[in-house]
Amino acid sequence: MNYRKLAVHNFIWIFTSSTLSKILHFITYILLARLLNPKDFGIVSLTAVFVDLADTIKDAGIGQSLIRKREATYDDFNSIFFYNLFVGLILYSSIFLLAPYIEKFYELDDFAEVIRVLGVTLILNSFGYISRLKMTKDLEFKKQFKIGIPSLITSSILGITLAFLNFGYWSLVFMRLFKDLMNVILYNYNYTWRPSFQINLKILKEHIIFGSKLLISAMVNHLFTNLYVFVISKIYNTAILGLFNNADNFRKLFTNQIMVSMNQLTLPLFSKIDNNLELKNIYRKLTIISFTLICPLMFFFSINSDYLYLILFGEKWMFSSKIFKILIFAELFRILTSYGINLMIVKNHADLVLKITIFRRLFFVIILFMTIYWGVIQLAWGIVISEILSYFTISYYYNKLINYTFKELIQDYSPIILISIIAFFFTYAANKIPGIELMDKYAILILNGIIFITIYLVLLILFLHEVWEWLKNIKNDLVDIKKYK
Repeated sequence: MNYRKLAVHNFIWIFTSSTLSKILHFITYILLARLLNPKDFGIVSLTAVFVDLADTIKDAGIGQSLIRKREATYDDFNSIFFYNLFVGLILYSSIFLLAPYIEKFYELDDFAEVIRVLGVTLILNSFGYISRLKMTKDLEFKKQFKIGIPSLITSSILGITLAFLNFGYWSLVFMRLFKDLMNVILYNYNYTWRPSFQINLKILKEHIIFGSKLLISAMVNHLFTNLYVFVISKIYNTAILGLFNNADNFRKLFTNQIMVSMNQLTLPLFSKIDNNLELKNIYRKLTIISFTLICPLMFFFSINSDYLYLILFGEKWMFSSKIFKILIFAELFRILTSYGINLMIVKNHADLVLKITIFRRLFFVIILFMTIYWGVIQLAWGIVISEILSYFTISYYYNKLINYTFKELIQDYSPIILISIIAFFFTYAANKIPGIELMDKYAILILNGIIFITIYLVLLILFLHEVWEWLKNIKNDLVDIKKYK
């Protein structure tokens, strides 16, 4: 099997779906940010953290266990469906009962009502869970594209309409609820899997044992990744949380389509490759292309942060710009770390994933409590440091798993970092030309974009031959896709 062409073909659909989703989400987010205030976003962000944690517990790593199993049967899917639904019912009941106590702790009006409504998704999503897993396992990303985009468009229209009608944070709640409902309907319409009331406990136990290690890892990752949400809400307020979360979401908006696309692709793709050398080559090429796209984005958005926020969000969100230009540098290391975790899962090192996740999150806790009382700007720098330390921790194991040494890693990435820095300084120097401050902010942003992109591409073509050749090979694969299929 030609894994390179298989990777390219499926990456196209994943990346297209993810990119279009991010564009639509980006437009929706801008409109909502102008209609709502930071406090509205802060309340829903805090609520979503609790619901998403419950959703992580509900999945319990079983989804990943099912994807990695090469000969999954109907009994596998059926048993996991009922397990997922049963756990969802228990978790929603727990949230429903605990909601008033959480509301009292954070001293937020209507919080209990919001989390009880949003928590319904824990039960709702169970009815589309197996169809989504089956499509992912079978690499049917084209079908997922046709499901995700209509759901996003209709839910975004609903959210913007409700915000315009002064529904406040409820517009965000109902937007997410309606999106999940549409996903469930369309997944079941496009995939005719149906459950039967027969549960194979032996098979379920097999998935639970494997998934339990991933569950703990995912819970630790979710809790510590979102620890700042709990802390900022308590120490400061939901308005500050809304501003910080805006910056955090905005930095992920430009890179998550690459991360999500690659993560969706790498786990099922890596699971099909037995040869370590071939796995190393595929892994190396996929991470290099991600690095080539994301690294320059970090530097470009950092230097243009204030212009972007003025144009997109307006004056009331300018404090988020200060946070954004710092947090954007954490993205590269966060994404590369996620690829390494997928590699460990495929190599049956779920226990190693757990140990590394706990270790890397300890960095975050220490740095969080060292910086939070100084202010949220210092907290942003702490998150960057935490992601850097996490990545270098996990990269130690690359050599053991696929013989991808630290020296090779530095040789692959350092030239890309260097040309990104050169493009950054040329753009920065252009912004210091006397009189440029008199120009319109739109004109400055366009000028910066032309300078940065031109210099980066010229240096990429001239000096990074291996990366450029790989990009040309992708183009050739695109031309040959029809024949390949």
